[in-house]
Amino acid sequence: MNKQEESVTAQNQRRLREAAERILHGEPVKSHRETTMTALADESGLPRTYLYRSEYKSIAEEFRLEALRLKETSQTPDEHQAQLDKLSEALSSAQRQTKERNAQLREARESIKRAASQIAFLSEQNRRLREEIHQVRNVAVLQ
Repeated sequence: MNKQEESVTAQNQRRLREAAERILHGEPVKSHRETTMTALADESGLPRTYLYRSEYKSIAEEFRLEALRLKETSQTPDEHQAQLDKLSEALSSAQRQTKERNAQLREARESIKRAASQIAFLSEQNRRLREEIHQVRNVAVLQ
């Protein structure tokens, strides 16, 4: 095996190990939460037949044994629970955002009330000043 083939093999082994870790921790990116060889191949992006090659077989076997151990101890990542956890996080985030938006809305309404009050006050002042100007124009100058 030449150096280029060795580096490709090492890269593929790394991809398989990383894929196995993601699946076993319930955080797959490319596959479903199944702990199968097919899921491992899908998650790693390698053909399934690679899992039976001598250079990758030990990684696949370690994955199979760990998946089996997790199933036996009932520690297999539960897809539904993971979905519920994600939805709960999304709900909490949405509730926080709603609370913030409601506070902003209350502040905006208060600003509108203050502005309306100022407009009413200034309108009344304007009306009075216009009356005063009108009265001053009606005054006759005596000589």
